[in-house]
Amino acid sequence: MQHYTIETGHCRESPRSEVSDAVITALTPLLVSGTHKLPAPRGYQMRVTVDGQQLAATALTPSGAPLVTAVVAVDDAGLSAVLRATGAHPAIPLRAPALLVTIHPTIALDAGASSWLGDWERCVAWAWIDRVKAKNA
Repeated sequence: MQHYTIETGHCRESPRSEVSDAVITALTPLLVSGTHKLPAPRGYQMRVTVDGQQLAATALTPSGAPLVTAVVAVDDAGLSAVLRATGAHPAIPLRAPALLVTIHPTIALDAGASSWLGDWERCVAWAWIDRVKAKNA
């Protein structure tokens, strides 16, 4: 999966092997529309919106301020839709599955969160990709 951050233009490959099955199992029940408590770090939440095979998840501070939004596109049609919706214009061509992340200005309220957000983004993305693949199998 490609992991692309819109504001910085940074893109990296994120193999499934980076995320343990235990993490996938812990996150899977949270992959439904709504606001959910994160298993860790304590006090944080994620707001999830599911639209077909696409998922958007926003990490929230304990006070509810948005930190980042991660959008997962499982297929090429979904990726095209996400690129249009976000207005992102990556310098390199992206291919599905892909994770597009936008950083909210309110991240400045919780600078320490940047130490775990990249991992959270990848974990949520792989949990969603695995769920969609299992459902379509």
